[in-house]
Amino acid sequence: MSGLTQIHKKIFLFFSLALFCIISLSQQKLMAQDLVGSLPENATRDAYGSGWHCLAGFQKFDDKCEAIQLPEHAYLTNSSYNLGWECIHGYREQDGNCIAIRKPEHAHLEASVYGKGWSCDRGYREIKEQCVKINVPENGYLDQNTYGSGWTCDRGYRPEGNTCRKIQVPENGYLS
Repeated sequence: MSGLTQIHKKIFLFFSLALFCIISLSQQKLMAQDLVGSLPENATRDAYGSGWHCLAGFQKFDDKCEAIQLPEHAYLTNSSYNLGWECIHGYREQDGNCIAIRKPEHAHLEASVYGKGWSCDRGYREIKEQCVKINVPENGYLDQNTYGSGWTCDRGYRPEGNTCRKIQVPENGYLS
């Protein structure tokens, strides 16, 4: 008799487990159907069904996907944060628009618009938002320093005012 009871327990356990699986799967299906019903216009499901995101050109506001208002001289970034767009090269964002970067003569646009968006060409330095020519004296050359005169004297010469003066090497001496 005890052997028959063991079999009944195993059968009961098997059917209970099967019933649990069926109920669990039907609950997941109902939840998935609920999610499909709540998908807003211009949206798509996330890869694993954990939510949704807006299509390119739209941004999530509350539970909707609203069209991004793209200003002139801008392009969509397909980003779900910030503005959803950026200005093209040569323009910077200001008050929701793309404004042309104004650069002085003898300047070039930088790859990044952070800061001014421009730098002076080689041989020029910025003074009061203008690019002023660096006057390199005879026996001197342009250097890469962003401070100082912008030039360095050739070997055998030393700076004196705005000139490069030859160093007088005494007999039996050498430049160090």
